[in-house]
Amino acid sequence: FEQYRAFVLHYADLVEDIGANGILIGSELVGLTRAVSGGVYPAVEALRVLAEDVREIVGPGVEISYAADWTEYGAHVVDDHVAFPLDILWADDAIDYV
Repeated sequence: FEQYRAFVLHYADLVEDIGANGILIGSELVGLTRAVSGGVYPAVEALRVLAEDVREIVGPGVEISYAADWTEYGAHVVDDHVAFPLDILWADDAIDYV
């Protein structure tokens, strides 16, 4: 994930340099966002931290989000446990819209 993180932070620098009004920190990374370990979704937490770090670079005037299609947003069911892993990401203060 560190190389991906560096990639996104590079684009955050570009957004700040050119004055763009928005950035997506990712799109349809379902292979990562559905990976669960001990009831925790580590990639979702890493994306949440990444969103906060992007916010520090681009400031409050730039909209930040993560784009998912409906199959990724929907409930993730593992052993009769229903979870919505992306909710903690989209609820973060660094994220502006779903």
